[in-house]
Formats: sequence, C-alpha cells, structure tokens
Amino acid sequence: VDSVGIYRQLSIASAKLLPAQQQGVVHHGIDVADISSPWTVKEFVDYARQKIDEIQQRNKLPILVGGSGLYLKAILYDYEFEKESEAAEGMWDIYTNAQLHALLMEVDPKQAAIIHPNNRKRVIRALTIAKQHKLTKSEMNAKQKQALRYDALIFVLDGDRKLLHERIEKRVNAMLAQGLQTEVKGASQMASWSQSSMAAIGVKEWQAYFNETATLETTIETIKTKTRQFSKRQRTWFKLQFDGIWLDFNDSEALEAAKQRIKSWIVNFQE
Repeated sequence: VDSVGIYRQLSIASAKLLPAQQQGVVHHGIDVADISSPWTVKEFVDYARQKIDEIQQRNKLPILVGGSGLYLKAILYDYEFEKESEAAEGMWDIYTNAQLHALLMEVDPKQAAIIHPNNRKRVIRALTIAKQHKLTKSEMNAKQKQALRYDALIFVLDGDRKLLHERIEKRVNAMLAQGLQTEVKGASQMASWSQSSMAAIGVKEWQAYFNETATLETTIETIKTKTRQFSKRQRTWFKLQFDGIWLDFNDSEALEAAKQRIKSWIVNFQE
C-alpha cells in the first residue's frame, strides 16, 4: 500500500522490491500507473479492493503492507470519499498554506497536528469536511472507524527513534547510490512538479536543485530531514487511526510472538 510505488517511473524513490526480492510472492499495486496521470485515493482504493476480492475468491489471504496510512485506512474501512466540486475547492485558493493550516487548527486541532502545513490537499480536504458535514475530519474518521470492511489483523512496526533515524540515513544514501537523482530528473520531464505524483518525499526536493536554487548537499539533507519528520507524523497518525498491535522491529521475541499469532489467525481465517 504505497502511494508512490504505483508509478512506473519512481522505482528508486519508492524503494520498490526488485522481482528477485519478492521471493516468488505476487505483489500488487506496483507499476500500475504513470506519473503523468496521477491516481486519486479513490482510484487506488477501487484497484486494491478489486485485487482483495480476487485473492479471497481463490481462498487466499491478502496481505497489505506499506506506510501510506490514508490509503490503508480507506481500503480497510467503509471510507466516504468527498465529492467536492471545483467551486468548493477553489474557495481556498486565496489562502496560503500557513493560513489554511491555521484555520484547520481552529476547527480540528487533532488533524492539524498530524497533517503537515505544506500538504495543502489534505488540509483542504479536512477543512471541506468540516464545512460540508459540520463534523471535523477527526469526528468523521471516528464515525467511519466503526465500519471495518474486512476481518483484519493489523500490526504496526515501530522502534527506537535513534535506530529508525539510522535506517533512514542508510536508506536515503542507498537510494542516491542507486540513481535517485537521475530517476527524478527523468520523471520531471514527464510530469509537472505541481502534480501529486511528483509531491513525494525524495522527489519534490529535487525541483530546487534542478532550478539551481539549492545545492546537492542541501537537497540531500532536506530529503533526510523531511523523511525523519514524516516518520514522526506517521507514528502519530497510526496511533490515532488504527487499533493495531505495535511491534518493536528490533525485538526478535516480539516478532516471533507475532508470527505465532498470525499463524493462529490464518487457521481461523481458513475455517
């Protein structure tokens, strides 16, 4: 469940598993769209639910893996997609990102705490829900949270922040060594920087570098910093949105216990 991995042109930026790394397991949701035609959350959800239905019809167990929390929640729950008119969306055009986030802080501080001020699209979505439904996005989420679409066993991996930051450092360095800069340069020639497909961390930061308004060193450090910040917001988001089982990724005993729980759950699933 990766909002970036769906794009054929962003393999390094999304750290996709190579075919050899997939160990013979069929992976869905990879390389299914072009960056010039960005998918909406609804398009991703429609695709994912179709694949889930197909897998279950074969009496197999679908496994959803990934950190795109909004996409994951929208798949698992009876998520209501807002039918916002262009006029409704346009009413926010006069506001800067900072002003929009300040408005959201007033009407829905919980959502404001987990949505980055520069994520204009999500801020506007939360404000629009408050205006149209007279409910905060948090209240709407709580309402929808009760309607779980599937019988799901949810695990959330977490760990020591220092270790997590070390992993982020290594991951970004590996992506750079694999050719991230060249990949993003090619992608920028196929899609506009304003498109949502080019807004991912590890992608959008290169715009300033290619425009010669930032150095390579600054660009790399910005990617690492924003990835660390995103991991913090991601942790907060999952704590608020999912009643999952939290596991320390560095605790072998906890991971082994999780394996046994999964095995028991699969037995019940197959009965």
